Formats: sequence, structure tokens, C-alpha cells
Amino acid sequence: SGGTFSSARSGTFTTAANIPRASESRSEPGGQRLPSSLLSMAVGAILGLFMLWLGVVFFGSYGLAVFMGTPFLIGLVTAYLFRRRYPASSRDTLEVVAMTVLLVAGSAFVIGFEGAVCLLMVAPIGLVVAWMGGIIGRLLASWGEAPARGAFLIVVLWPGAAIVEAGTNPSLQREVSSSVLIAAPPDVVWRHVIEFSPIPAPESLLFRLGVAYPTHAEIAGVGVGAVRYCHFSTGAFVEPITAWEPERRLAFDVVESPRPLTELSPWPIEPPHLDGYLVPRAGEFRLIDLGDHTRLEGSTWYEQRLRPEGYW
Repeated sequence: SGGTFSSARSGTFTTAANIPRASESRSEPGGQRLPSSLLSMAVGAILGLFMLWLGVVFFGSYGLAVFMGTPFLIGLVTAYLFRRRYPASSRDTLEVVAMTVLLVAGSAFVIGFEGAVCLLMVAPIGLVVAWMGGIIGRLLASWGEAPARGAFLIVVLWPGAAIVEAGTNPSLQREVSSSVLIAAPPDVVWRHVIEFSPIPAPESLLFRLGVAYPTHAEIAGVGVGAVRYCHFSTGAFVEPITAWEPERRLAFDVVESPRPLTELSPWPIEPPHLDGYLVPRAGEFRLIDLGDHTRLEGSTWYEQRLRPEGYW
């Protein structure tokens, strides 16, 4: 009963205590921290940049495969390699993964692939997802050789997910509305709705970082069929008039639109997401007569193709 068994062929006895357990079948890695971390970060960063290029430039998709799949793979591969070479703790692993994400972001900024604004916007979700991948990568490395095939399979399947997503990523149309109370009658407000003189640039940090803002508007013609040009800091919206009800309602389509922002970068860059991923389709102004005041309501209908939609 002492945990022994016999071999009928040899007649020898072996104690169970001498049988290595699964958790002891793989010895701890003996690499040094700095070389191991540098190698892991280099591989993770190269993989991350390649995935970004593949998803954004090759497949033309700013979707879940890019914003969540890429940081997850960065974290998984970086942590896996790090733990295979060095007995890293969870904290060590998360630190190396975070530095790898920063390395990818910094490289994308330096080579002009992305600007500072969008990198800052994607940083929170990218870092959290990368840490999730890092936790799984560390576990896979701790479990031995077999799980490594699973990690490799995930890396191989990522391009397939990007292809599927790029082909099934319909634009979703949304409406955004706002209103303002103006101390003027509708006839005065109407004149400043159809066109307005140059206005000062806003001082808000959001716009100083490059987000587009209106500067002035002009109109060519009168009534339905006229074309309104609403100039922004990045260019002009071209807006053919579809409804003309003086002092009550102005509606228009948007056939051309400028970029939604100017990226912060040491040199001029044109990231793909500035064209075709946020597209205004139509707009409308409504004037509500309140006697000595006018409530001006505005709506814009637009499409956006960035995923995950709720985040963007």
C-alpha cells in the first residue's frame, strides 16, 4: 500500500515517489532577465507592426482584428518567449508586455504610420488586451511544449480573421443631434445658418490636438439645388441643399467631406483611417420660434467603420 507496483517481466519494484510529476517534467528556464526581455520585446514588436500593416494597409480594415487581435497577439507572443527563457513573475511579464506595446506605438509614430492623437486614443484598450494576451502567453510557456502549438495556431489564424472581418464590416449609420438657444428671432438666425463669416478658432484642447473645427460657410444659389460649402480647418464640406424652408428648416446631403482631424506628427502623414472610416452623409438645421428667442437644432447623419463600435 506504500505506492509500489511490480513489473511481472522484471520482478523489480519502483516507488511512486520516484516518478516525476507533470508539473516537474520541465525545469525552470535559466536565461537572464535583460537578454530575455529584449529578445521577447523585439519579436513581439516586429510581429505587432507586421500585423498592423497587414490589417490596415493590406486588408483595409480597422476592426477587432486590428484593435484587439493585434495587441492580444503582441502580449501572448512576448510573454510566451519571455517566460520560456526566464523564470518571470506575473509582474515581470506585464511590465515587458507594456514596454513592447509602447515600442510598437513609438515605432508606428516614428515611421509615420500613425499620429499621436489616434495612438493615445487606442492606448487604453490596446494595453489592457495586450496584458490579457500576456497572461495567457505566460501560462502556455509554463505548461510546457504542447501548448506552444496552440499559440502558434492563434498567430496563423489571425490573418484569416482579418480577411473575414474586412469582407463583413458594413458601415453603420448614426445620427448625432444638438441644440442651442439663441437670443435672436428666426429671420436673423436663418441668415447665419445658410452662411456665416469667419469665426475664431476654438481654444479647447480637443481642437488644438488636431480635431477638425468649422471656420466659415458660404452658399452658391438659393433654394433647393443650391450648394452650401461649410469650411473646416481640414477642408470644406460640399452640401447640396435638399430642403429649403426659410426661417424654419434647412436640409442637405454631404457629397464631399474633409478629413476629421490632422494627425499630430513631426512630418505630414496620411493614415488610412482618415479617409472613408468616418463619413458624414447628410445634415439638417431646424429653427424653433420661441418669440424673442430661437432654438436652433442640428442633426448630422454619418457612417463609421471603426471597431469595436462602442469604444470609438
